[in-house]
Amino acid sequence: MLDIDFTYYNTKRSDIKSLQEDMNKKFFADKTYCPIVDELTIGLYCGIIIWPPLARPQFIEDKNFVDTDSHWEWSIYHELFVDVIIEDKEALLQSDKIGGYTIIARAIIDYFQKHKMPLKIRKTFETERFINDLKSYFISIGCNLD
Repeated sequence: MLDIDFTYYNTKRSDIKSLQEDMNKKFFADKTYCPIVDELTIGLYCGIIIWPPLARPQFIEDKNFVDTDSHWEWSIYHELFVDVIIEDKEALLQSDKIGGYTIIARAIIDYFQKHKMPLKIRKTFETERFINDLKSYFISIGCNLD
């Protein structure tokens, strides 16, 4: 499963949610890239940054959290988190839907090409296959990644 969070609240948010749903239902639903990663969460940072993005990928194997105010409890189990910064906010905001997807695709692919996976999953995470699948997906929806 791929989960995309987008920090910029504007007209692009619906495009991003549509992209997330399409990627999960049609392309990445039955794919796995590491035997111990059950979920991959990609945070897309563009514009307003509410909290600082992660400097590198973070894998959480098993961790429990409790909100001290509400006493709400939750667990994170076998999840990989990455935060991708989209540098050119104006280009993204002024682009059409496919142009925006192309900017996002390039940012995500660039991120995975430049960052090493956390040590716990470095040998088992199939980065090249993931990148190739990302490229295939984005090309299939009309993005030009050349």
